[in-house]
Amino acid sequence: MTDDQMPAMPEGYLPDALTPLDKPELAPKVAAVEAARRKLVADIDMLDSEVRLEVLFRMESFAWKAVAGVAAAVAGLATTKVLGSVWAKLVPDHDPPKNPIDPDISAKDAILWTALTGLGVGVATVVAQRGAATGWIKATGRKPPALEKTASGKAHAKD
Repeated sequence: MTDDQMPAMPEGYLPDALTPLDKPELAPKVAAVEAARRKLVADIDMLDSEVRLEVLFRMESFAWKAVAGVAAAVAGLATTKVLGSVWAKLVPDHDPPKNPIDPDISAKDAILWTALTGLGVGVATVVAQRGAATGWIKATGRKPPALEKTASGKAHAKD
């Protein structure tokens, strides 16, 4: 902020008896106070900028987590539906287990269903989130916050 942008000093800022014009020995002290005031204004401006950047980062990080989470959830649900159809064709005499820990379900069916859905949902989640990351990059021109690297090469610690 330049001197001409700084707010004017309020009336009575310095008592008339202490103005540098009347007391030249105060001029260095008044100049020091003005320099400190300018530095304080500059520091406040810098802090304001840093806070705004941090808020924007937090908002962007939250938006990315929402996008990635929705992509994973949709992929997981769709994959489970598809695997249910595949199961019905491969094992027509048994429906896919709704709850694999139910003792009424055979251990073989429970383990097979769990392995299929675990693998299928895991792969679908990775594919969906990679697609979401590609879309994010196209939309913003930057990698998602979870993928951005700091100067040290590590992922940003504020996620």
